[in-house]
Amino acid sequence: IVTPEESRNGSNPAALVPDRVPRAVLGRVGAARHLASRDLLLIEYPVGNAPLNRTIFVSEEEASRNARIPLSDLPHVGTEFSPDQIHVTPWSETSVLVSWATGEGRVGPVGNAPKAYDPSMVPSIVRYGTSKYFLDTIVYGDDKATRMDVKKSVCAKTVYSYEYNILSGAIDGEPSVYQSPILHHVVVDGLNPGQTYYYKVGSLSYGWSDTLELKMPKNQYPISVGVWADTSMTYNTTQLRDALIDYGPDMILVAGDFCYADKFLGNGTAKKGAYKKEADQFTSYQPYWDSYGRFLQPLLSKIPVLAVSGNHELESLTLRNNLTNLSFNSRFPMPRDADIVNVAANNAPLYWDQSLFPGQTAFVPPEVSNSVVTNNTYFSVDIGPLHIVGLNTYVPYGNGSEMYKWFVKDMTSLDRETTHWIIVMFHAPYYSTFVEHYKEVQLMQKYFEPLFFEYQVDFVFHGHAHGYDRSPPVFNFKPNSCGPVYATVGGGGVDLDIEYVDILRPDKPKTAKFCSNISYWEPAEYQPNYEPEPFLNTETPFCFETQAPWSNFRAQGYAFGMLDIVNATHAEWKINWLQDSGTTAYADRVMFAKNPQNGCNDKVIMGVDPAPNSDAKPIPLNAP
Repeated sequence: IVTPEESRNGSNPAALVPDRVPRAVLGRVGAARHLASRDLLLIEYPVGNAPLNRTIFVSEEEASRNARIPLSDLPHVGTEFSPDQIHVTPWSETSVLVSWATGEGRVGPVGNAPKAYDPSMVPSIVRYGTSKYFLDTIVYGDDKATRMDVKKSVCAKTVYSYEYNILSGAIDGEPSVYQSPILHHVVVDGLNPGQTYYYKVGSLSYGWSDTLELKMPKNQYPISVGVWADTSMTYNTTQLRDALIDYGPDMILVAGDFCYADKFLGNGTAKKGAYKKEADQFTSYQPYWDSYGRFLQPLLSKIPVLAVSGNHELESLTLRNNLTNLSFNSRFPMPRDADIVNVAANNAPLYWDQSLFPGQTAFVPPEVSNSVVTNNTYFSVDIGPLHIVGLNTYVPYGNGSEMYKWFVKDMTSLDRETTHWIIVMFHAPYYSTFVEHYKEVQLMQKYFEPLFFEYQVDFVFHGHAHGYDRSPPVFNFKPNSCGPVYATVGGGGVDLDIEYVDILRPDKPKTAKFCSNISYWEPAEYQPNYEPEPFLNTETPFCFETQAPWSNFRAQGYAFGMLDIVNATHAEWKINWLQDSGTTAYADRVMFAKNPQNGCNDKVIMGVDPAPNSDAKPIPLNAP
């Protein structure tokens, strides 16, 4: 493990390309050209005598070192309608969505339920400029703007409520009700990529936020992308948040599972025992969302974020026909259509295969689920030469589904002469060596992995497994230079997974059971199914005795990833590991190089960085 301070030239990968990439490889790659197919080469930096495939363990104590930050540490500050929970989303290359809350989230018994705010009472205004002392441009997110010097904007403003039955966390012997603050979303356009802006949100009537700083993502190399997932709101999360601020990427990708409000009943009591499993996803304590917005404001008001829903954002509302994603969609709308800010919830009973629902059978026919159009669940955005796609593990995904058809249309619309890199993220991993999530979403993988292969997706990022897994370029569980690199970055702050499929831990005997009996495999919960029985790919081995060839690096620990895209052919990936000291250190650190001259040859070339002036050639991997 190498600390950033020990790494020559720190976090400026562009300055390191001539030294970091083997000269033999650079000679073959040549100029930045992009053909319909390419080799994706992995060039690993030497770290002592460490082998190519590596595994890192942590103790049970370290895995559970994740105490939550008390809600009392993150109160609403100021007057009732003072803006907070401010964050920014990339909306296009020249625009962002600025989001914030006014008012306070409130919980009470149904007999004395807090009243919903009227969203029209508080204006949605953004003031910004290139000087912190002169915010000369005003963007009004309402239809009431009449002044000639005020820009109108694509916008949305919403409130929502959650209500639970008396068994889901009573208050004063009655069912609990939550009412949200007013959630504002305003698109600010006409911005210059790479430019630093200063802005504040609010209104003259109800007060303004502090003046905040935002740097627009660059549309030219180098471009830096932070990757994070399964964050929760713990002291570990705090240290990773602060490290991300210090690193300062152009944008951040969050691959699902935010504040874990669904770990609690509607009155704030933690779920325990048998009830915990039965109620998971079906109750939540929504004030965690408000505290989480304040907790992440120092990061996400400064660095734009793109996010996808995980299973802990579903929060199914049983008293409202099992609507899902109401809180996530209301707070984190994504740019599927730049002309619409969609904050609507999803109607999960139309596509979920859950006998938990009254009157709901366990299998929803594809002709029913495929026709459902879901809200705020998949999107794409171009940031210069990057095309970033968000997908959703928990909505219909079959080859006749709306998401599948949208993805094919999105991919076929790209010009790979100008779009050099494609990044995809969604929550549950296709490639994981952790017991809890091994081959969990095989059916979705059956439909989408061939598309990733066909359209030459470069990187696929996940969470869900609370640890770290990175593959080489891979397809159908075999190393393959035509396939993407898959990385699970689920150690964002929540408790860790510590059981690998192939390693028996005396204190964790489930591993041995898992590999000796296929019945221990569990498919994903809360996911549409396209076959009456759970799907498991039996063409690939169910278990393996040593680290699989499609797993290069896996680790148990708290971390975020950083993808530094250096130019049209080279990208550096590293995992920033949280140390006991509270600082981060680089663990897995590799450079990927495209080789468009070779095209795809159904093998992957790997090797370690030779010494300067060495004639050493990349070492081929013995791929099947």
